[in-house]
Amino acid sequence: MKKQRGLNLFEVLIAAFLISLGLLGMAGLQVKSFRVTHNSYQMQQATQLVHELLERMRSNRAAVLAGSYKVAAVAEAYCAADLATSCQGNTCDSTQMATDDMHRVICGYGGSGGIRGELLNGSLTVDCPDASGSCAQGVRLSLQWNERNGGKNEADVEPFSLVLNTVL
Repeated sequence: MKKQRGLNLFEVLIAAFLISLGLLGMAGLQVKSFRVTHNSYQMQQATQLVHELLERMRSNRAAVLAGSYKVAAVAEAYCAADLATSCQGNTCDSTQMATDDMHRVICGYGGSGGIRGELLNGSLTVDCPDASGSCAQGVRLSLQWNERNGGKNEADVEPFSLVLNTVL
């Protein structure tokens, strides 16, 4: 009978190599699942912010019809200026309320939340799709933001957008 020399060590090395490949695959899946979960969270935040703005617009229909909610704003630039008149605890007309609503949705409350705080490079456009420019037939809300793609470069982002057409 012939003796086997070193074959058991070779089998152990092959098994360790296969196990390490499996663990690396599992780690890759974990990273991918974190990215997908984060993208899902961002989409949920965007949806919630758009619905918050719609509810504010529904409660201030006169300002919607007057076009006071029309905006094309990049959150960082929009929030650089302070709100002139806060309607929290103050009496405001419909136009001031519209400005306050837009500021709260875009900039958040007390420096946190809002499009600026929740979405990377967020921008919001609110317009009236009617050719006459009237919002009586409805409004279009378009929210854009970027998601990091997991690359090493800061510029490695993927654009996302949420567009909603509705009649108030």
